[in-house]
Amino acid sequence: MRTKDDSLPPSPPNLKSIADQAGVSVSTVSRALSGSPLLPEATKVRIGRLARLLGYRPDPKLASLMTHLRRSKHQRFTGTLTFVVLGESAAWWKTRHPTIREYYEGARDRAEALGYELEVFWLNEPGMTGKRMSQIWINRGIRGLLFPPLRASASPVRLDWKNFAAVALGYSFKKARLHRVGSNHFQGITLALQRLRRLGYQRIGLALPRSVDTRLDHHWLAGFLVYQNELPQKRRVKPHLPACFFLEKMEFLRWHDQQAPDAVLTNDGNVLEWLGKAGVQVPRQVGVAVLDVAWTRATHPELSGLDQDGRRIGEAGVEIVTAHLNRDQLGLPRTPRLTLIDSLWHPGATVARRTRS
Repeated sequence: MRTKDDSLPPSPPNLKSIADQAGVSVSTVSRALSGSPLLPEATKVRIGRLARLLGYRPDPKLASLMTHLRRSKHQRFTGTLTFVVLGESAAWWKTRHPTIREYYEGARDRAEALGYELEVFWLNEPGMTGKRMSQIWINRGIRGLLFPPLRASASPVRLDWKNFAAVALGYSFKKARLHRVGSNHFQGITLALQRLRRLGYQRIGLALPRSVDTRLDHHWLAGFLVYQNELPQKRRVKPHLPACFFLEKMEFLRWHDQQAPDAVLTNDGNVLEWLGKAGVQVPRQVGVAVLDVAWTRATHPELSGLDQDGRRIGEAGVEIVTAHLNRDQLGLPRTPRLTLIDSLWHPGATVARRTRS
């Protein structure tokens, strides 16, 4: 006959039962299971194996509660995150890189909502080294880093990575293997092609400097070529990929005359003026759409194209960094993750529905 105690299921293992069997403190078990860099790797492996053998499963509700309690304890100010700028000056991105501005604004607002301050650091300050900057951050208790896109001339980054949780925004920061948040460029150009096709455009061309294509790991070109592969030969347009950093007017117009596209996808808002001065009416004769309206919003707000939702990219970067800080996960990840943010379509006024002739 079973007793009352026999009828009860065995208690699930918890941190204390694991600690008792491992001969360590509960805090050591907690740090080991969260992957803390403060513990030796052998200790983390041993405790992790023991937890699996005992059938331990973390309670997601409890983890969420602990995160909330940690934030509530310092609700007004949790800490400082850094937005690390690498370039010719501390402020070049504010006036010359609207996409980075959007990343920063999204990251700043999300950081403040989570109780953090976002501070901009210029890593290329004269006399500054990665080692010195790492020490400054450590002394100030700063552990969360966000790296926006780099200028092509930016110097290498040698930081004491084991002390930080870091995320790269965009694709150009490749100095270290970090978690990354970027625009889903393949989805974006596919969306643009679909919208143009629905409007009746038949021969859609792509004009893009080869350096930009390389910088973005060929994602725009890949999406364009997949689309072209599904078309009959007479509707295919050879992409214009000059070996330069910026499109050049005469080369672009020669390509336009030779290929005769009825719509152009590009990263350069100057195309609008070049076509106009050449007597091509936009959008009546040729539609023009840009692949990032953030770059053209100030000079050509009428341009149609893709909104890469840069603010959301900055927000997501902060969310990833703070999640790693809450779990005490510092250092370079063994398997970096890529988080993609889909682009949105901005109708604008430089494309229009085509009438069949």
